[in-house]
Amino acid sequence: MKFYNLQAMRGVAACMVFLIHLLSTKHGLGADWFLFKWWWVGPAGVDLFFVISGFIVCYTAAKAGREDLAPITAATRFGIKRLFRVYPVYWIVLAVSFALAPYVQTADPGMAAERVWRLVTLATTNNNRVVLAWTLCYELFFYLVLALIILIRPKQVYELVLGWIALQIGLTIWASGGGLQMFNYVPLSPLILEFGAGCILAFMVDRGVKAYGWQSLMAGVALFCVAVWAHSQNGNWAPWWRSLYFTIPCALIVYGAIAIEISSGVTLPAWLQKVGDSSYSIYIWHQLVLAILLKLTEMSGLFDVLPGLLILFIWGVIALAFGFLSYQVIEKPSQNWIHRVMKRPERRELSHI
Repeated sequence: MKFYNLQAMRGVAACMVFLIHLLSTKHGLGADWFLFKWWWVGPAGVDLFFVISGFIVCYTAAKAGREDLAPITAATRFGIKRLFRVYPVYWIVLAVSFALAPYVQTADPGMAAERVWRLVTLATTNNNRVVLAWTLCYELFFYLVLALIILIRPKQVYELVLGWIALQIGLTIWASGGGLQMFNYVPLSPLILEFGAGCILAFMVDRGVKAYGWQSLMAGVALFCVAVWAHSQNGNWAPWWRSLYFTIPCALIVYGAIAIEISSGVTLPAWLQKVGDSSYSIYIWHQLVLAILLKLTEMSGLFDVLPGLLILFIWGVIALAFGFLSYQVIEKPSQNWIHRVMKRPERRELSHI
């Protein structure tokens, strides 16, 4: 089952992150006043992404576990499909980033360099080539957890996921005693609990829960606004604060969006769903594309010719267009290919009868 509102919410999350990086590409272009306000909103798109991913991946894992396959086969198919969701586009972005490194600055100069193999495998959150790829480390850890659960008890995915969430809460509480530096280790970070929230939503929806959709959506938006204000008072996007403030509001928003679609057939605009389809490509490409556009604009002298706001608008259009192009040319074909390859053997055999 495809949830159209979930795709639209991915579009919302991508736009939140995209806008904060567009505005911060260069100061003094006439939008700094908004940048300082959006700073407390935009990065929460990541938290929304994590909750959505928790829902989608857990829902998919439960479906995979119910198929009539050996546990090792089900876990392998699930894992390979998820890896192809991340790596093909990322590797191309990483390669372009390496190629342009002498000419384009894609990370803070003070950021420590990482070994190439750690960047290629996403074995570090300190990615000095594709900065935004730190979130992919969390995604991959979550994929690993779900693949192991399918391998152990494919028919009881939700039961084991709930046990894992309880364990994760315990690990997070234990890690908090060692100081904030403990949260640099992905398995100990409270951000993992945002995936757990999405898992709980998947369990509820899979069991037919669909009541109070509008109320949940409105409550989630209201609490999100409260979280933005509260976080601006005493947080700075540290893992503990952002998960504390944004997990529940994002979960309510995601559940509300799904519930109103199931119960009343109300869906968010089709154009926003299209943005959601391309959200990963938009997310992983946009910082590099904006860095390239900044360099080209400086070299061409356009800063002295065009108004700053117009430059930001042009950059935004080009970066978004590049994300859509990446989805059509790289991401979608690679996804289609791996789904064809991973079809059940008996289905391929039947197709020849």
